[in-house]
Amino acid sequence: VLTAAGDPSIARDSSTSAIVEQLREALARRQEQELQLWFADVDAALAIGRVIRALRLSSQPPKAGVVFPADIATRLLDSTNATLTPIESPDRWIAVLEAAAFSPIRKMVTPMGAPTTVTDELRATVERIGPAMPQIAAMFGVEVPDGAPMPRPLRTGPPRRDGQGGAGGGTDVNSRMMMIRTR
Repeated sequence: VLTAAGDPSIARDSSTSAIVEQLREALARRQEQELQLWFADVDAALAIGRVIRALRLSSQPPKAGVVFPADIATRLLDSTNATLTPIESPDRWIAVLEAAAFSPIRKMVTPMGAPTTVTDELRATVERIGPAMPQIAAMFGVEVPDGAPMPRPLRTGPPRRDGQGGAGGGTDVNSRMMMIRTR
């Protein structure tokens, strides 16, 4: 609506000009409110120690091109680095790295050390996110080819209906119910 409002045939009428101005002001207010709520959500997740949640929130700004505040970024980076310790489980490393790979702090993540246990799943995750986090790939001895495409976030959602697993893993509820009924 606001883009079309620049049309000369619409801009001639003073009543439509007033409505367009009201819409612009309302949009600016709403965008600012959404931005403040986003910052507050990331900050709240960090305050209660939910690092993965904070990383995921940080990668989903309400408006493209938003600059992430330095103070929250520093706290997020410190929390992420403190989470990636050598004694953490490979599953925890995978979850944190998957979330961090799409966060605005991804290039600055420097774990305290490599994990003591490296599973095939962890190595596969590092290879997948290598283009987004080359410093992590180097820590695991994974070479990232020049021009490698940036990874996409993994899709999460309900399991597939055909019972063959899926993004959520395992079989779906209906398949499990059918298995229970036939026993």
